[in-house]
Amino acid sequence: MSESFGFFNEKLLADNVRIISWCPTADLVLLVSTKNTMTLCRIGVQVDKVWTLKDSTWADIKIVTWKPNGKELVIGCVDGNVYRINITYPKPKVYPCWSPVKNAASITSLVWINYEYKKTQTDIEGFDIDAFDLESSLPTLSEQPPEEPVSRIPVSRRKKIQLPIKPFNSTETQTLLFIGNAKGQIHIRYCIILHI
Repeated sequence: MSESFGFFNEKLLADNVRIISWCPTADLVLLVSTKNTMTLCRIGVQVDKVWTLKDSTWADIKIVTWKPNGKELVIGCVDGNVYRINITYPKPKVYPCWSPVKNAASITSLVWINYEYKKTQTDIEGFDIDAFDLESSLPTLSEQPPEEPVSRIPVSRRKKIQLPIKPFNSTETQTLLFIGNAKGQIHIRYCIILHI
């Protein structure tokens, strides 16, 4: 028994497409052309272009993956750089995500997953599991940075860079981005901001 899919829609593209990546949560598809142009399209009754992005600063795009919630994506390039693209704005916002320190190699694999920390408890017969619970016996430290000391000599200071807030609340979704390159190295980014 041979069944085939029925014809749904057709869209003629100006460029040849090298990469097609579907959004995991919405009716969006990202097309990367052979000329390194990214086009985000919404697929419905007809195919509508949302935006097109051409940037000469990054090398050839090798791989694309979406954040599990579908609001961001990352692209891996031949030169070893990874860029994060936020698509929740009318125009996409591009941020550097990973740059190799030395010995750059082409990005060959990107996987972005949700991460949920679960504290496992091993039950040992005759052992009180609450006897050595350090989290309950030690005071919690403040998450606020300490005040900077005031200098007695007037010195111009550079403005402090505000770091992004790490999601410590267990209700916040935390993510891991796995970056693999052609040399077989794997880099892990926690919530995109911390390198593990």
